[in-house]
Amino acid sequence: MEDRIPKETEIEEIKLKPIKKLKLKPSWLPNRIIATKSNETVTLLGNYMKDTRRALEELNYPKNTNFGAKNGEFNLLNAPDEIFEISPDFFIEYNLPWLEQAVRRGDDFIVLSDKFDPKLLYKSTGELTGFGKEMKFMDDLVDKGIYKFVKEEGKYIKIKK
Repeated sequence: MEDRIPKETEIEEIKLKPIKKLKLKPSWLPNRIIATKSNETVTLLGNYMKDTRRALEELNYPKNTNFGAKNGEFNLLNAPDEIFEISPDFFIEYNLPWLEQAVRRGDDFIVLSDKFDPKLLYKSTGELTGFGKEMKFMDDLVDKGIYKFVKEEGKYIKIKK
C-alpha cells in the first residue's frame, strides 16, 4: 500500500469528527446529538437544576475556574461551591468572564434548557436568572452580528467573517 497525501475533504472530515457525545437528553430539543469536535471546545449553557447539573454529573466535570480552551471537550461553568456562595455578583465575577473567553475562542454554544421559557429566564421577582443572563448575553451577540442562533439545533454559532 502506497502512502498518499489525504485530500482536503478528508482532512476536514477528520477535524470535524465528533469525539465526545452526551448521553443526556436535554429538557429542550431532547432528540439532538450533542457532541464535541476534535479541534474545538463546545460550551454548554442551561438552567442548572433542569439540565446543567445532569451534564456535569454525566461528564464527571471537575469544580474549577479554568476558563481556557478544552479542545475536543465540553466547556461548562462549574466553579467551586464556596466561590458561588461568597461572591457578591457571581455572574459578573465568574460567569461573564467565562462566557467572554468562550466567545473569543469562537466556541459553539449548545443550549440545553428552553431559552424561550420565562420560568427559566426570570425569578419570581422579575430579575433575570443566571441562565436568563446567559441568554441575554448571547442574544446581544446575535444582535451585534457576532453569533447566529440556529433554533432547530438549539445552538449559537460564531459568524465567520
